[in-house]
Amino acid sequence: MVISRADCCDREALKRLKARYCYGIDQQDWTLWRDHVFAPDASLTVPSTGKAVAGVEAIIAWVTDQWVDKVSVHRALMPDLEIQSSTTARGRWAMDDRLYQRSAPGQPYELLLHGMGYYDETYVRLDCGWRILTTKLIRQHVEHAPQR
Repeated sequence: MVISRADCCDREALKRLKARYCYGIDQQDWTLWRDHVFAPDASLTVPSTGKAVAGVEAIIAWVTDQWVDKVSVHRALMPDLEIQSSTTARGRWAMDDRLYQRSAPGQPYELLLHGMGYYDETYVRLDCGWRILTTKLIRQHVEHAPQR
């Protein structure tokens, strides 16, 4: 199988896009998500919670609500990317995320959960570049911190 130079460039752009996704959520940089990560009509699905959110503003609002007084560390690894056309692509990423929360104000952050699984995504190329159109977070295993 021969991969074209354009496909290689698109794959690298998609890797950078996913890096911006992880950086944006971990830094709670919702402007980055709005302007450089998601398509305006993007959707986010988390089957383990039964949550499905449509539209970039709704995604940001839901995640912001979930992230009150929390810190996260996200990793997206081993991308399996398929360029379908000059404007569409699909991807699957192994994922690992950790969510931390304080037990009380002023206390250090403690592990709340450690999730492992993958993201299934579709991408669309807009005039401003590649953006996430759909993302589905599949957590295959979750370790919760012991209750204190």
